[in-house]
Order: sequence, then structure tokens, then C-alpha cells
Amino acid sequence: MKTLILFSGKYGITAAYAREMAALLGDEAELVDLTVCKPRTVSIKDVERLIIGSAVYAGQARSPFKKFIETYSRDLMQKKVMFFLCGLTSTEVDQQQAIQNIIPEDLRNHAQKTGFLPGKMQVEKMNFFERMILKMVEKAQEKDGVPPMPEPDIKAEASAFLKDTVLR
Repeated sequence: MKTLILFSGKYGITAAYAREMAALLGDEAELVDLTVCKPRTVSIKDVERLIIGSAVYAGQARSPFKKFIETYSRDLMQKKVMFFLCGLTSTEVDQQQAIQNIIPEDLRNHAQKTGFLPGKMQVEKMNFFERMILKMVEKAQEKDGVPPMPEPDIKAEASAFLKDTVLR
């Protein structure tokens, strides 16, 4: 079964999840970075399954992810499709809220699976403004007793996401 894994990220963690999923699926998987590829140039005609992912920042998916879903929403309803979001949202409630806010209801209901994978802070890739916001958030979390997020295990998380649907 041919699987197309499409993703849009900013700092590389979403791409790392997509690459790991492709490695787990082997030759049947093809990767497409929506950040560098215009949605209309992607052909899903001969694809049986799509796995579509986006990084989430301030509760919003990346623009290329949103454009792809808008462009192909009708076609996606005819395919096996899975969605993953990737971000720093730590509570299950917030993760489910992000999924509901970002993925349209008809596609959510049609999807074989939706999931929220843990993100990672990559301070070295952030601009000055982003680093300043991060410091403020970290101070607020420390004050509230919120522990820092652990480093995600990309391979384990990708495998768990694919389990019971693609990997059996």
C-alpha cells in the first residue's frame, strides 16, 4: 500500500517524526515537506493512505498544512488518512482541544487516527523574540510548579502513533 507522509514544521521535530514513520513503513512510504512544496503540486491520486502532520504554535497549525487540507479536503474523504500534530501542549485536554480546533470535524471523524506527539524546545533555532517568550513561559511554569517537558523519544512516539493502524 502506497503511503504519502506530508508534514509542515518549523524547527525539525515534525520532520523527524515524519522521517521515522517513513523508516518504519519502509519502501511503501514517500515523504513530502509541505513547507517547501505548494499544495497543488502534490498528487494524491495513486496514494492509498496519507499521514499528514503539522507543528502547532500558539494553538495554530502551520499554514502549509492548513492550505493542503483546504485544497484536498474532498479528496481526503476518499482516502485512508491519519493526522498528527506536534507541539509543546502538555495536558491531554489541551492536546484534544488542539486536534478539534485544527482538524476539521468531517476529516477528524473520517480519519483512521488522530494524535498529538510531544514537541521539543530547540532554543538554538529560535529568534530573539521567541527566546524571550520562552523565558517568560518557563518562569511562569516554574512558579506554578509545572515540571519541564521531557525530551521526546521520536522513534517510540512515531511507532506508537502507527501502531494498530499501519503497524500490526
